[in-house]
Order: sequence, then C-alpha cells, then structure tokens
Amino acid sequence: VVNSAGTYSVTVTSANGCTATTTTTVVSDTALPSVTAVVSNELSCTALTATISTTASPGVTYLWSTGETTPSISVSVAGAYSVTVTAQNGAKASVTTTVVSDTALPEITAIVSNSLTCDQPAAAISVANAPANSGYQWRGPGSFNTALESFTTTIAGTYSVSVIINQCVATSSVTVVGDTITPTVTASVSNTLTAAQPTATISTTATPGVSYLWSTGATTPSISVSAAGPYSVTVTGTNG
Repeated sequence: VVNSAGTYSVTVTSANGCTATTTTTVVSDTALPSVTAVVSNELSCTALTATISTTASPGVTYLWSTGETTPSISVSVAGAYSVTVTAQNGAKASVTTTVVSDTALPEITAIVSNSLTCDQPAAAISVANAPANSGYQWRGPGSFNTALESFTTTIAGTYSVSVIINQCVATSSVTVVGDTITPTVTASVSNTLTAAQPTATISTTATPGVSYLWSTGATTPSISVSAAGPYSVTVTGTNG
C-alpha cells in the first residue's frame, strides 16, 4: 500500500534462484478545483431579485447553501450565500458572497400646521423624517398636485404624499380641517323710549361661544341704552 505517486517495481525470486521483475506507476490526481462567485446587482425596490453566477473548473458539481445544485442561483433576500464545488477526484472548493439590499424606507409623516379658520385661512403642509435629496409627489382635493417638499393651502381635505428614496416609495397622508363657519346673531329691543320708560334693553340671540362687540364699545350679550338711534353688535366665533 502506497500514498505517494511514482514508479514502483517488484522482483520475485523462485526457489531455483531465477528472478522476474515488473514495474508499475501510481498516478496522483489531488488537484483542487477552483470557483469564484459574482452577484449581478443589489436588491432594490426596482430589482427584487439578484443572480449569483459562478466560474469554476470544468466538470465539477455544485451545492449551494440554499440546497440548489445549479451553476447560478437567483435570490430575493439579502445575506451571505456559499457554494461548494466537487471535482471528479472528490476534491472540494468553496466560496461565499454577500447580496446587499437597499430597500429600507424611513417612517415619513405628513404634517399640517393648523386648521383653516377665519383667523387662519391658510395652512402649511410638510413632511417629517424624509431624507435629503428625496423626490416628492403630493396629491390633494380636486386635481391638486405638486412636487414641492412643503406648501401652503387654503382648501380643506386630505393630502397624500409619495416620497421617492433610492427608487423606493414611502407614503403618508394628512387631513386639513376647515372651520370657517360664520356665527349667527339677532338683536331685539325691549321697548320704545318714552318719558315713562327712558331706557331700553337690546338683547341678542347668537351662536354659543361667541364674543361680543357693540357700537357703544360694550362687550356683553345685551346692553341698556337711553338714546334713540341705530345700534350694532358684532359677534366673533372661536374660529375667528
């Protein structure tokens, strides 16, 4: 039994002293196969799969860490992948490569500054947590759309934004509330001024929660007057 390649000879001698010799050669086949692996692309929102291709010694068989036995594989998950090739002489070689993913999205939030009121007839809308150099596409009531990062609106309704980052799209929406309802007010006089009744009360009926301003400067819901003539009152709601 030998474990080295080379030429071996044996001589046999019979009982009569005659000899015979023969020679044989032991050949070695312990060469290791070679293998390299290349990833076609990063995983992204527009490239959901990547191909890992190999270049290897001829005649080898393949076994991937995924269990596949083909020269190349397609993957959709980032991470390390290894392949082992086996030559016809049983020698093995392995290589590992990494598939990278760039599909992470930030948790963006659409923000509105205030409700629309008579005091504040416009509201500012913007996006929080969007990375620099992102692309924006806003859509809103009617046919509203803009590519600005932030803008001002005077129209109530829901506004949605698509933020484009590394070809991936994150979305968010916000609702602008409109509170521009005008309050109501009526005024009534208690009586006509006479010598017997030298004063009169002007009373109001108005939307709850309003504030009052009379032409006399008074700020109460009703006033008493002792001079004939016109009197006016302005009521202001909590929305201005």
